[in-house]
Amino acid sequence: MALYQAKADGRGQISFYLPQLDETRVRHARLETDLAVALERNEMSLVFQPIVCTISGRPISYETLARWTHPEFGPIPPETFIALAEANQTIFSIGDWVLNQACAQAATWEEDTSVSVNISPVQFRDPTLASRISSTLEQTGLPPSRLILEITETAFLSASDTTLSTLKHFKDLGVKFSIDDFGTGYSSLQSLLRFEFDKVKIDQSFIRELSHSTRARAVVEMVTQITKKMNITSTAEGVETEEQLACLAELLCPEVQGFLISSPCPLNELPAELQPRIAGPTADALLRA
Repeated sequence: MALYQAKADGRGQISFYLPQLDETRVRHARLETDLAVALERNEMSLVFQPIVCTISGRPISYETLARWTHPEFGPIPPETFIALAEANQTIFSIGDWVLNQACAQAATWEEDTSVSVNISPVQFRDPTLASRISSTLEQTGLPPSRLILEITETAFLSASDTTLSTLKHFKDLGVKFSIDDFGTGYSSLQSLLRFEFDKVKIDQSFIRELSHSTRARAVVEMVTQITKKMNITSTAEGVETEEQLACLAELLCPEVQGFLISSPCPLNELPAELQPRIAGPTADALLRA
């Protein structure tokens, strides 16, 4: 256990055995086992974080995020259980559930509001992903144009030609694509040439430095201008202060997302002005239920 801890800490590191290492190993094994049945036990839930127009402040779309509440350990951080899910392959069943729930929910909203779903690198390499997404759209009745698939820059750069062909097929059907954490990869601009993305999400590391770094401001301004010329919408992630929001509005960044607007939460816990508008009375009753 000490050896594996040293390896996890990086090259040239030293780790001594401590009882906590055994406790961590046991907890990890327990979580891995319990995650396989979390959906069956109704332990998974969804939260939504609105993405709003910088000018009007009105929600344009909602990012869907999975949450896991363990019956004994309580809420498990997403970075923990997603990594476990990718390792033990439960990411496929969890990913299908998230996609289905998100699309079903969005189908009740007015037609000018979209829903975005994250696709992990493991899902991204799955040859059956296309058929499962098509099936979900057909079952839920959500128009393809109102679904946004978010892909990390790292996952996209490692995509095979077969995967790119699949993405282009969905693009032709009307599904939109967003590249997440833009600016952190080693070939960000190359990504924009390799595939016709609809949106780019400017990584929060740049937004965090925006108010006191001229370099961060220059990067955000450059991305906003380049994407506008390429007919791509830019979204600033991790907006947490009024100062950041004002700066982004000044730089003409069209969309923003972050804790200043709202933290990720169930739809019924969003402020009234940020809740999605429902298409009709039947859908309204479904949302309340």
